[in-house]
Amino acid sequence: MSDTYEVQMLDTHEVQKSDTHEVRKLDTHEVHSEKKTIKSVPSLLVIKLDTHEVHSEKKTVNSVSSLSVIKLDTQGVHSEKKTVKSVPSLSVIKLDTQGVHSEKKTVKSVPSLSVIKLDTHEVHSEKKTVKSVPSLSVIKLDTQGVHSEKKTVKSVPSLSVIKLDTQRVHSEKKTVKSVPFLSVIKLDTQGVHSEKKTVKSVPSLSVIKLDTQGVHSEKKTVKSVPSLSVIKLDTQGVYSEKKTVKSVSSLSVIKLDTYGLHL
Repeated sequence: MSDTYEVQMLDTHEVQKSDTHEVRKLDTHEVHSEKKTIKSVPSLLVIKLDTHEVHSEKKTVNSVSSLSVIKLDTQGVHSEKKTVKSVPSLSVIKLDTQGVHSEKKTVKSVPSLSVIKLDTHEVHSEKKTVKSVPSLSVIKLDTQGVHSEKKTVKSVPSLSVIKLDTQRVHSEKKTVKSVPFLSVIKLDTQGVHSEKKTVKSVPSLSVIKLDTQGVHSEKKTVKSVPSLSVIKLDTQGVYSEKKTVKSVSSLSVIKLDTYGLHL
């Protein structure tokens, strides 16, 4: 056993510990595991958690600094809690939870990322949160066919584009408030039953795209959006109880297109 490895494979039968690894793979096919934890693993190139058909009570990755890729692939997994915390200076964080019943998935305190992608096709997720993610190029929340009670992107200022695409949406409340220094804000809410989706104070992003086609979400909110070039509310065929644009200063064009809208 040495301090540095080119490749290391952990098959949940023989677990070895090292300070610096090039690759670490946890392959837990058909495993019933009460608790799986990876803590304090600095300077990794790849961490891959492949938990096909695994019933896992808790899976945690804590304190993983200077990673190129973190991939959580939990297809067909019943997981009580999956958390990625304190992961600075990452190139890509991808949470792929197709067909997963997950009660809580959280990405917290992840500064200086190039891409954060949450791909939750057909996932029943009670809470998905991305908090305190400064200096990102792209944040994409793609939740097609997802029953999600709360999806939140907070603290991301200075955006070029914020796009909320919720085709055919039953939305109880949609609000655009105080969003500074945006070029375009587009609310396209065709055919989605959405209870709450929120984008708050998001600084220095190039693109934030919320694509929630066929999503049941309780609330969608865009707040603090001053100094916009264009605000477009396109709600064709939408049943919306309340739609509000507040505190939007210094706009070039405001267009409200509400064909077939029940207000």
